[in-house]
Amino acid sequence: MRAADTNFSGNLMTEKDIKIDGQKLIMDNAILYSKNGNSYISSGIIYAPNGNVEINCQQFTCQGVIISKAVKINASILEIEKDNTAINKLKNLEQYKLPKYKNITMFYDNNTGKIGIEDIEYQKINLFTRFDDESFKKVSGYKNGMEFKFREGSKYFEAYAEYTDKFGQKYLSQVETFQSDKEGGYSPVQRDENKDGIQDAYDDIVMDSGDVNETIELSLDEKTYNKINKYDSIIQKKVENNVVKYIYHLKRGDDIEKYYDSNGNKVIKINNILYLRKVVEMSGNTYSL
Repeated sequence: MRAADTNFSGNLMTEKDIKIDGQKLIMDNAILYSKNGNSYISSGIIYAPNGNVEINCQQFTCQGVIISKAVKINASILEIEKDNTAINKLKNLEQYKLPKYKNITMFYDNNTGKIGIEDIEYQKINLFTRFDDESFKKVSGYKNGMEFKFREGSKYFEAYAEYTDKFGQKYLSQVETFQSDKEGGYSPVQRDENKDGIQDAYDDIVMDSGDVNETIELSLDEKTYNKINKYDSIIQKKVENNVVKYIYHLKRGDDIEKYYDSNGNKVIKINNILYLRKVVEMSGNTYSL
């Protein structure tokens, strides 16, 4: 970004470098976040935990905080003030959590008679497929647009992907299953032949268990807690130092998303990829199951 005068209020996040040039740079409660690169910018919250911050301008006004490995400022006029509003924004930002599972969509191509997968935006991808009860195998050189012929005599074709998106975020997709029928057609199904509520394919997939047994504290009152646990005791109530806490213990397959909405409400969404269901969704003090 290059301008004589820059006045910015908002959030800007990038995978790599951020560079803003100008004679007068003022940022009002802004957050500039470079995940893996350097920041050459002005004020608000300057957050480059894996890089350096370099500021070059005539007048630099900073109302906030700079977090970086190294900071270099070249300015004729320099004003730095602590700003709690910006710092509170950073505290909220630290509580953000992106989901780690993504949906992929598999389809039958009537023109080719093959199974395809809708395009995925990625930097790097590994696609795994199998027929019936065979072990999953990585597809060599997979790229968008590749299709697969349903093997004669097989009943099921299944696929899932591990990939890194264009922002550097890593994801594991859910498993997609297609079944052949007696008429020679193919259709998507949820395969659960042992009737345990979990798709059979997950018996052969090594899933990240890093979050298992971790906990999330939820902002509930007693009335809401009783409503949630009326049909399924998924929330634990604990009393510590005369303070009541409501705790959810993460389980295998749980996918968590946390963020603050436009009204400032903290939103927590927990979905389970194994059972294909929403566990709980909280927005402020409201919830849904």
